[in-house]
Amino acid sequence: MQSGINLQSNIANTSFQGLLLEEFILEPNLRREFGIPENFSELALNFSDQAATILHLLIVTHVGLPIPSDVIKEVINWLIAKRHTTLIFRSISDIIATVRSEQDKYNSCCRSAICHGIVGSDDFAFGALRIAASVNNTWARHHHIYGLIHGIKNCNLQAQYELEMAYNNEPYSETKTRILQALEILK
Repeated sequence: MQSGINLQSNIANTSFQGLLLEEFILEPNLRREFGIPENFSELALNFSDQAATILHLLIVTHVGLPIPSDVIKEVINWLIAKRHTTLIFRSISDIIATVRSEQDKYNSCCRSAICHGIVGSDDFAFGALRIAASVNNTWARHHHIYGLIHGIKNCNLQAQYELEMAYNNEPYSETKTRILQALEILK
């Protein structure tokens, strides 16, 4: 019985990692900050054929594909190897955004939270999300990211709360669809 629960938990964890990876991929120019080459023929050299094909489809055509867990792990491990230099640049971006506008500060903190969440630095991700929430707690983006990270950590009640907040406050149907995908994992 316990192994069934663990398997279900691992599947949910991997599913939430895939959704956070999708947010990372969809975020404009965030890949470039991580040093991922825009030329995907070069990127294909860093991953298996399966991972490169799926990344290409996600990034170029934005099709919603279920990502196999081994591909997610492969991509996440590669991103983790890039974590230190990238996260320094994200910190600098947050500081610069703070002096421009509240909207820029919010967006930058959400982008940083995605980066920290991708590489498993949850404390830093939650710190960035707290700053975003302090700008405007009724905006949806930070709730969405909070929910995904809580889902990765198997904190299902917190994930559901945050994802429901995101869904209720999200004005865009495409993003609402992605939030619903995350909520479905919790069922």
